[in-house]
Amino acid sequence: MVAQSVEREHLAYGPDSGPKPFSSIQPGDCAVLEKRISAEAIEAFALLSGDRNPLHVDGTFASQTAFNKPVAHGMLLGAYLSTLIGMHLPGPGALWTQQSLRWLSPVFAGDVVRLSLRVVHKSPGIRTLKVQVEAINQNGAIVMNGDGLVMTVEQRDTETGKPAGENVALLTAPTGE
Repeated sequence: MVAQSVEREHLAYGPDSGPKPFSSIQPGDCAVLEKRISAEAIEAFALLSGDRNPLHVDGTFASQTAFNKPVAHGMLLGAYLSTLIGMHLPGPGALWTQQSLRWLSPVFAGDVVRLSLRVVHKSPGIRTLKVQVEAINQNGAIVMNGDGLVMTVEQRDTETGKPAGENVALLTAPTGE
């Protein structure tokens, strides 16, 4: 029987588990996602990405390697990091602009991986965050780490075209007549 995919999402710091506005994000803020890697998720990723390398999807092939069984795609973990960025920290309107990931140990179907993202620098003028990322399996082994840059875009009001939430005041004074 194949393990079902289980997911727990929460922010490790902060009072709520939802996305944070860019103005309130600070270095040290962190988001965490825990995933049980399922054979179904590996197969779905193979179909979506087109990466049907037998090391990922063929148990017979993989059994003849040093890994002894199929290895999850490294970028499957990268996709889960995208979930952290796009849905939690910073949240909707965020885009990876640069990433560097290192896979240190293989991940297999049935493993539980805790992915974390931590803000290490904030550049308000260009709405960019530098982040560090890490994935740890159920045995406490670091299976992936890295860093990247995340850009956030402002949502605009559909009527005014101005950034949502931007307040504009019109001041008038008598002309002295």
